[in-house]
Amino acid sequence: MNENLPLYDFDGEFQKFALSYANAKGLRTDRDMDKLEELLPKLYLRFINKPSEALDGLAPALYFNQFADPWVLLDWMCDYELAGIPTPDLLTERIKKLSSDDNEEEDEGKKNGAEDALMEYLERPKTPYVARLTIVSMLIDLKSIRPLSVYIDWIKGRQGKRDDLVDMAADALIEMGDCVTEPVLAAMEKANSDGQATFLDILCNFYERSDAHGKTIRDTRILRWAINLFLAHSEETALFASYLGKLGDPSAIPVLLDAIRTRSLNYLDFIEARNAVEALGGDAPEEPSWDGDPFYESLKSIRM
Repeated sequence: MNENLPLYDFDGEFQKFALSYANAKGLRTDRDMDKLEELLPKLYLRFINKPSEALDGLAPALYFNQFADPWVLLDWMCDYELAGIPTPDLLTERIKKLSSDDNEEEDEGKKNGAEDALMEYLERPKTPYVARLTIVSMLIDLKSIRPLSVYIDWIKGRQGKRDDLVDMAADALIEMGDCVTEPVLAAMEKANSDGQATFLDILCNFYERSDAHGKTIRDTRILRWAINLFLAHSEETALFASYLGKLGDPSAIPVLLDAIRTRSLNYLDFIEARNAVEALGGDAPEEPSWDGDPFYESLKSIRM
């Protein structure tokens, strides 16, 4: 932690600023609060452009512009997270500006250095979790493809269904476009089952693409993975059926219908598999009785 850099609570101070405005204007009713909420964007602009004694007379909007070293700014961001104080948007915007191609203040070497700093802090184990989420978000905004291999490694060893960092990494890979197809396919064999499911979700976005002549071509490797994983994970029929539906290839219909006939499906699994069949242009199979199925009974009780 750099003790020379203050951890000024911009969010907290803005809340005080807005509350002071509400009191001065006598805004107290629910309708007044709705009006205040509509005014918040204008009040925020007023707040960040007003000189502050706590910032040595500088306006918040100008405060972080004093600093051009992304390593210092990223260290500062980590200090905010460790202290439990919301990281100021103005701080993250300054870091992004230093890394952006639109930044006319810095030469190319410094822009690359800013991205180097983002990458190092992304991979540092001691970087706070929320700070890493923020860094991934910044790299997405910068349209950076440099963390591609980092994101793939995270997903490959995914542990469990809920992981915001891995989910954001998956979103980042989708944002990078079809350049991720080959490295993701190459990682499928070495990924655990949770990682494979996430990779398949990514690959579904790149199953179809246009060639140089505008003709639509399909990557059959992706369909093969989708079918194989559907067959291998009968306990997750709903999840993998949804991927087959997302691919939009009618050749998967017989696989889905066979699973509906032969697997002991619960209500949610059946509905997702049926939806996939219909999405692919197939005929919906006959629906069995669901009396006693816990998922069906719980949904029925909600409707009643």
